[in-house]
Amino acid sequence: MLLGRTTEQRRVEQLLEHARAGRSGTLVLVGDPGIGKTALLEYAAAQAADFQIARARGVESETKLPFVGLLDLCRPFLGMLDQLEPQQAAVLRATLGLRGEQEATGFAIGAATLSLLAAAAEDQPLLLLVDDAHWLDRGSADALAFAVRRLRADAVAALIATRPADGVPYSRRDLPSLELPGLDEAAAAQLLTREGATLDSSSTRAILDLAAGNPLALLELPREALAVSGSAEPIRLGTRLERAFTGRADALPEATRRALLLAAVSDVTELHVLRSALEQFGLSLAELEPAESARLVSLDGGTLQFRHPLVRSAIYHAADPVERRRAHAAVASALDDDERAAWHLAASAVGPDARAAAALDRAAEVALARSGFAAAAAAYEQAARLSEQTQDRVRRLTAGADAAWLAGRTEQALALIEDALGYAKDPALRGGLLHTRGTIEHFVGDAARAHWTLEEAANLLAKIDPRRASLSLTEAVGSALFTGEVERAVALGERAVAIADAERLDQQLFASIPRGASLLLAGRPEEGLPFLERAAAAARGGALDEDPRNLTWAALAGWWVGDGTLMTAKAAEAVEWARGHAALAAVPWAAMVHGLGLIMTGHWREARAALVEGVEAGRLTAQEGHLAMVLSQLAWLDAAQGRADDCRANVDEGLAITEAHGLLWLKNRLLRALVVLELGLGVQEDSPGVNRLQASFAERLLRDPPATSSWPDLIEALLRLGDTESALDLLEPYAADAERLGDPLAGALAERCRALAAEASAFEGRFERALALHAVAGNAFEEARTLLAYGGRLRRNARRIDARERLRAALTVFERLGAEPWAERARSELRASGERLRRRDPAARDELTPQEVQIALVVAEGKTNREVGAQLFLSPKTVEWHLGNIYRKLGVQSRGKLVQALREDTPDVSAL
Repeated sequence: MLLGRTTEQRRVEQLLEHARAGRSGTLVLVGDPGIGKTALLEYAAAQAADFQIARARGVESETKLPFVGLLDLCRPFLGMLDQLEPQQAAVLRATLGLRGEQEATGFAIGAATLSLLAAAAEDQPLLLLVDDAHWLDRGSADALAFAVRRLRADAVAALIATRPADGVPYSRRDLPSLELPGLDEAAAAQLLTREGATLDSSSTRAILDLAAGNPLALLELPREALAVSGSAEPIRLGTRLERAFTGRADALPEATRRALLLAAVSDVTELHVLRSALEQFGLSLAELEPAESARLVSLDGGTLQFRHPLVRSAIYHAADPVERRRAHAAVASALDDDERAAWHLAASAVGPDARAAAALDRAAEVALARSGFAAAAAAYEQAARLSEQTQDRVRRLTAGADAAWLAGRTEQALALIEDALGYAKDPALRGGLLHTRGTIEHFVGDAARAHWTLEEAANLLAKIDPRRASLSLTEAVGSALFTGEVERAVALGERAVAIADAERLDQQLFASIPRGASLLLAGRPEEGLPFLERAAAAARGGALDEDPRNLTWAALAGWWVGDGTLMTAKAAEAVEWARGHAALAAVPWAAMVHGLGLIMTGHWREARAALVEGVEAGRLTAQEGHLAMVLSQLAWLDAAQGRADDCRANVDEGLAITEAHGLLWLKNRLLRALVVLELGLGVQEDSPGVNRLQASFAERLLRDPPATSSWPDLIEALLRLGDTESALDLLEPYAADAERLGDPLAGALAERCRALAAEASAFEGRFERALALHAVAGNAFEEARTLLAYGGRLRRNARRIDARERLRAALTVFERLGAEPWAERARSELRASGERLRRRDPAARDELTPQEVQIALVVAEGKTNREVGAQLFLSPKTVEWHLGNIYRKLGVQSRGKLVQALREDTPDVSAL
């Protein structure tokens, strides 16, 4: 019977009740050692007689061994692997060391774990109990967190116990948590009495004060000869408990103490391993019986368990260091070639040790084969410390940095690269290290440093590996442009062209994008456009089709030349590859380019789904630079569709990132979203978006690609505010650039701005020229804005019939795109022209959430729920739950009807 835990017990009971009803849930129990986390896990097990129960426990000595915790948790369900998608089944078999070798990202492993848990819960509710989760290996922790965060409509309850601390696997997982306080005094006193402690009142008071409601302390401290300290300093409870345990151990025979140390060093439950280690000291398992009588360990069923992790910790750290190293060596010998043996060899070493380093190398290779990147990084790092030869140290540091980056451990990866650079002299090796460092800096938003790092990498690799050198300079130009260093970007782009092999399409694409983009943004469009057209031609010719990891660069070539069709096709392939390989780190950028292409081609609902996916992936992978990019585009879409609160929230989040990292170019794009929002809702005299963007331009005027330029929106806003002088100051250079560039969209926007500023006798010709250019450019939203502005001018000039024709066409596009503020402006103009309108009900599909849109689109491809779940990292039950909502909202009852509804509701704006 638990004492003083009524609230906590109720939370556990609710978790189980929800799982019985088919609603997944997770609860992380957070508390100090001995606070009662394990007792609550056992309470949950007792209440879950109708559940399957799967358990795992973190072990301190196994934190660097890949996926041992995940194997324990999944062991009961390994016979169900054949029910998963073949790719996912293969991933889990390789990851858990069951069969074969298959490299997979942490997200692929998490997705496969999700599918296995969902399959296990199909016929009977499932309870996952994870104790000491702060000691789970990183791979297991990541996979479990990934899975439980995405379970929604499955009969799965997860209860995870961990200690409170930043950096442990469940400290920042955004999972529901419950912090366990100490027992209140009444419950604490009752526990003391129940356990039969015979204490006088002063001793009882001293124990209650020192224990502070910690149940383990209440059970153990009465066994210690408790002296009241005269010190004014409080004694840490953990220290006092460890003293209690070591004091009990000190009273045991010497042979028992040595056997206990071997047990603490090995921390393995299998007695045959411990027996072998004991024999090397002339000892046997019988030596541990006095320790069992002292309630320090338990020997049961062929296994050994310490009473509490603090017992092992106390015995281990109280031992003489020499004796500890001897014990590690004995355990390593007992484990033979096991991965654990490598770590024990390392712990037994004093200074460089080639044998231990080689063993860690092998352990790292095994971990990599199972996608245990965090474990591999740790093994390579320790092996580097033990290396006798410099070349071995550099090789291991380099491998460790790569593994750490793949594991998402950015700080560790950068630290290992810095260590390696201190020793690396070979140009190819240094160039590779610098490229990796620069790529990491670019992804996490440190653009100011990234372009210098990447340039240095390219200089070293130019003759050795021109392809990687070209890619380094491409990324360097992007980083320089992010920070507004346009002239530096021009120089880097020129260098990229000089390095690239003219006979290789992929290298030409890598080189042409940075060269053309930098020249365009430097105000030299005549020079830059041929390079961008060359890059787009290479993309259309399949330059990177065999390199899906870099396929987003091919999509980006379409962005710079305004080819939304090329963008959408290539980016869709990149996103599909990333999903199929669970390469979540590749999603933010690919999703942003995909979303932008969908916006340009008039598929805004699909664009929103893509951009939301990119934002979520950016947050999960901590790619702040790319996250800000996706946020800027999502904020623009929010603005165009009148989602004012969402727009402002996304702008604020993006601006916080840009300010922290000095990403000036992205700042202007984010502020542009506020201007579009104000244009749609009505520009006011003190419009903050207009004022902030104008101030940003005054600080430093940056050009944009025509498809995403901030200039026309700011010019229109200034004209509406009556600030014609400021508007014309911007209009003339923008129009000149558009004319020199020859881009039809830029030309159409320039003509629209001129028409808005024109006198009554001149506006019509400007608008007509703009519409002619729109017909070539193919951006439906911008064309509709031109029609709206044109119709408004015609109405105000008493040409109501002519006005209505333009306004009706604009309204049709705005309604199909869901651009409600703009649609309402068109309706207002039509009413003012004398036309009667019936308010349009939003299409049913407008009600779908971004995730529902994603699911509907994949289902429409003919995929099963299981296939949809595997692609979108959801369980089949969760897909089924979402499908129910989709059917209800669309008024359909079958997949065939869903496909038909989606086809009928897809806005065909390309011809408008």
